Amino acid sequence: MYNHPKARTGFFTSASFLTTKLITPILKKHGISDSKLFSDWGDIAGSLMAGKTLPLKISSSKRGGKTFKLLHLSVSDSSTALLLNYQKNLILEKISFYLGKDTIHDLKIIQSHFPSQLDTTEKLTVMQKSIAPVDIEDPDMRDALTSLGNLIINQL
Repeated sequence: MYNHPKARTGFFTSASFLTTKLITPILKKHGISDSKLFSDWGDIAGSLMAGKTLPLKISSSKRGGKTFKLLHLSVSDSSTALLLNYQKNLILEKISFYLGKDTIHDLKIIQSHFPSQLDTTEKLTVMQKSIAPVDIEDPDMRDALTSLGNLIINQL
């Protein structure tokens, strides 16, 4: 039944041979990098953007004999959707760099509410790292600005 010499051992067929035979057509159609995109989204998009976006699915269609892949991204709010729309080419470039050329061709942004994936302490550390330190000599002013920044971060 199977031509592979190591596929059968006695009366039993190797499980790895059977699963490889079943999975190979699926991987050829969808690509192994698709699953890597979902699992490594935080590394690709960055921790701040990954906390406000969620990759939903990848749809494929044929256009002019080529496969065109569209990544559906859910965003948490309208400001993130606008920011993502402006950064679309940068995100596509990061995906291409991380997963290989022509992995994803375009993004579809879907605005829906979902809970933030970052907790408050992670938000605070990400925001503090992204803001350049400013030397303020007046301690009352520095404390007031720090508490204002923390209030803003906690509302994100």
